Amino acid sequence: AQNWPARPVTILCWSAAGSPVDIYARTLAKLLTAELGQNVVVENRTGAGATIGSAHVLRQPADGHSILAATISSLTAPFMMSPRPYDPARDFLPLALLAVTPTVLVTRPDFPARTVQEWHQQIQRNPGRFTFASGGVGNPAHLAGELYRSMTGADITHVAFRGSAPALVDLRAGRVDFTIVDLPSATQM
Repeated sequence: AQNWPARPVTILCWSAAGSPVDIYARTLAKLLTAELGQNVVVENRTGAGATIGSAHVLRQPADGHSILAATISSLTAPFMMSPRPYDPARDFLPLALLAVTPTVLVTRPDFPARTVQEWHQQIQRNPGRFTFASGGVGNPAHLAGELYRSMTGADITHVAFRGSAPALVDLRAGRVDFTIVDLPSATQM
């Protein structure tokens, strides 16, 4: 039986530095470093709806020194790809629930609606006019937009970004019309 950790531990964060997942991972790393007496660092590997970073963890030795800061994107994105880069249920072992964050609908600043009902009416009255941003194919914003489209028949266009932060930048600039994003990211706007 080996003493753990025998060397620094890496928490792999699939999202961009400064994102809510990154902030949670860095907070955990600081606490674990103090508790374990061993360095715990955060490494960011973004892209492909969380699958690049998630798959990277799978290529590391299964010795507890590489930990994935997983989110719903880590679980859903592989099912949007063929072949799947990994099977979340088979390939990962959950360790702990770190945080629960609500999601909210956010529109560009000059969107011609102020309530969800008005937003829905605008979408229905203007087929093909509106775009919805997501932090990548298979992430919660993408899936929520597709669910809305399938439930209502809405004619909206998906625009995938490499994380929610760039999607919010383009939303704020008015280049996309709306997104569904975690509350911590939305409050920055």
